[in-house]
Amino acid sequence: MTTLETKQWLNRGWELNETINKKLEQQYKAFNSACNTTPSIGNEKIHTSHTNSTEDIFAAYIDLSREVDELIDNLCIIKMEILDVLKFVPNRFYRKILYWHCFQFKDWEWIAEQTNISKASIKKYHYIKAIEDAGKFIG
Repeated sequence: MTTLETKQWLNRGWELNETINKKLEQQYKAFNSACNTTPSIGNEKIHTSHTNSTEDIFAAYIDLSREVDELIDNLCIIKMEILDVLKFVPNRFYRKILYWHCFQFKDWEWIAEQTNISKASIKKYHYIKAIEDAGKFIG
């Protein structure tokens, strides 16, 4: 596997994780919307309708919840596959960089802080070497 292919394989969880985070935010807003009650002050209005908007709101929330659950299941599968590869990376430091970045979705600044190595050095040298090591065990 080429270095670029290995990098793409290891980083495939990033986009899914971002999608999950956005969907969780939507889910939170949908739940709040479904549970929102507005107290009546003054004149009460009677609203009749052939549709039940509260039911529709809860149905949308349930659909979104199912979608989030499915995305999380997919992310868990990807993470397990990544862990299955990382356990074979012989260099402990490279394994740690890959784990932080590709499994925990830590950014380069955070990794640089943890290792006391410059962001540029981590990203341009150590990460590339780590990807090359991991690529030997994918497939």
